[in-house]
Amino acid sequence: MKRILLALLVLAGCGDAESTREVVPSRHAGEFVATAIGDRFRIRVEPGGRFEHYGVTAQDARGRLVVHGTDRAQIDLVERTDAGVYLVSQAGERLVPVVASPIARGAVTRYSVAQGGSSGSCTLTIHAIDRVVRLAGARIEGCLEQTRRCSMPAGGALPRPTVIEESETLCPRLGRVKHHFVATPPLPFEGVVSDERSEVVAFRVAGVPSVARSLADRLILLPSDVSAACGGAVLTSDLRASATSGTNGRIPSLVVPEDARADDVMLTFLLGDAPFGVDARAAGAGSFEAYRDHGATRIGVGTPRGFVRLRPNPACANPSRLLPLLESLLR
Repeated sequence: MKRILLALLVLAGCGDAESTREVVPSRHAGEFVATAIGDRFRIRVEPGGRFEHYGVTAQDARGRLVVHGTDRAQIDLVERTDAGVYLVSQAGERLVPVVASPIARGAVTRYSVAQGGSSGSCTLTIHAIDRVVRLAGARIEGCLEQTRRCSMPAGGALPRPTVIEESETLCPRLGRVKHHFVATPPLPFEGVVSDERSEVVAFRVAGVPSVARSLADRLILLPSDVSAACGGAVLTSDLRASATSGTNGRIPSLVVPEDARADDVMLTFLLGDAPFGVDARAAGAGSFEAYRDHGATRIGVGTPRGFVRLRPNPACANPSRLLPLLESLLR
């Protein structure tokens, strides 16, 4: 379910799921989620061509996976059970199933979501369990395709009845790699797209080989990485690369070097109410010494693949703690 929809509808829980499926014991829903702390993804979102990063940042005391990334106001908690994989609340209430288990072609799972003073009804259907997907330079076998359809009544955040339809591709050890979200009628909220597609374009996942073709695809940095290195909370992020234009304006005092090139990668994180910048340029394209200093201490690292320079702020006492991670991402 699209994250913005979850926030808008304030899903309070999921009723008892009713399902029908052909049992295939060899497959389990838990296969279709990234589980290692540090697993990370870069996705392209259309329309607009913007990029987002997200990853598994921790595992809590209950064994739930903590997922966070850029363009997210809050974490996602993912719980793996015999019944399937669920997004859950902090209190442990099931919000929506990510995928139901066991995995079988033609499996249908019905569930409900609280919405306003009423509830919406949803159907999750698995259509294929053996797809081969070429993703970020890798050939991934055994992927599943599923759709979900939710009929939501008017009330709460929705001024009129709305049908949400989603098509999803999930792959073993990676989770959802393709997603198409459509709301009918369109959602009447400023800045919310009602027909949106997203696709993983790069990843670093334990045990799954990938081929990152560009510097941007290698530099999958998360807000939690900056927070771990600097301390404090990283509230939001702005990712700018050759296929992303402009800024969303949420990060104050965003400074772009005057001589920035079209293929430079610029990641900006909000730390202590001020921007923390990470600039990268591919090797062979010149160093960052030509960049204006803007009063920030020059802290950077060079690898055979590229140069990275940090533009930290006073809220980060020791930004050099981030350099080993940057070096590992650029290997």
